[in-house]
Amino acid sequence: MTTILPNGAEYDSSINFFSMSVECQQYFYAIMNSGEPNVENDNFRRPIIETWNDTETEFIVQRVSEYCNNDPSDWSMSNQTIKIK
Repeated sequence: MTTILPNGAEYDSSINFFSMSVECQQYFYAIMNSGEPNVENDNFRRPIIETWNDTETEFIVQRVSEYCNNDPSDWSMSNQTIKIK
């Protein structure tokens, strides 16, 4: 599904975040920079899911973080994914 964003960028829901146009990425980064996310932490209080809700377009932006190991003092990430819903 394709949607025209308020900044004029064309968002295609079949494309992952890092393959989107720069304009689409900028729009979604602006949502993430506009306020504090709702945060779900792991057992070590490291953020694993951060969620921002865009009231203008009703998009939900999630940043999912995976850590290298289960050491509470090690915050090294093995992967970070941004999802748009």
